[in-house]
Amino acid sequence: MFSLFIWQTSTIALKYLEFDVTSSIELVTEEEVKFPAITFCNFNKYRKSFIKDTDFYKVIEKAYRLYENENNSVDWTKYPKVNDLNMTTFIYEVGHQMDYDDKTKKGMLYYCTWKGEICDKTYFKPTFTDMGLCHTFTPEKSNNNNVAAPGKHSGLHLKMSVEQSEYIGFLEFSAGLKIRIHDPDELPLVSGLGFAVMPGSHVYASITRQRTISLKSPYKTMCEDKNFQE
Repeated sequence: MFSLFIWQTSTIALKYLEFDVTSSIELVTEEEVKFPAITFCNFNKYRKSFIKDTDFYKVIEKAYRLYENENNSVDWTKYPKVNDLNMTTFIYEVGHQMDYDDKTKKGMLYYCTWKGEICDKTYFKPTFTDMGLCHTFTPEKSNNNNVAAPGKHSGLHLKMSVEQSEYIGFLEFSAGLKIRIHDPDELPLVSGLGFAVMPGSHVYASITRQRTISLKSPYKTMCEDKNFQE
């Protein structure tokens, strides 16, 4: 009996010292939460009016045919200026901009409110993504990026123009915006993770933030803090 007692006690003690915790869930209700970053991308990368009479337009017209059986080869010797382009600067200039002009009807940001107050293009910063030039909403502009309730009156409300007249038909078969809601410190992978909004539609996006913290050793995750070399 004494041997059985020692064996059972040691087994239970060793099991306890393994810290075998599957999960620990704690629900915390906060009065205010930090508003996420929102990146907007137009399906169309290049505004037609800016590149229509350029060598770049001729190149993409030859390279991107509607039908695969057509000759898609490009004789680059005929277009030396294209090879010398700084694509970062070029895409920034020919991509869709947020600033809306009432006279020319150009620009994507037709109307904007943040927490019930009028906002403008200065609340957005240009962002280069896998979809070209995009624009990321940065609520830090208002010095208060926390929200206390859901809805457009407590968050971001936008009316956007996709500028469909600027679309290049052989590059995109549909018009609209791709939107990615993400953490401000996260790289916005818009094409693979965002959602699409078509012209003439009304979309309400509601999200829930989830944060996972892994326990350090001696728990089985064996997480630890490491200093990486810069």
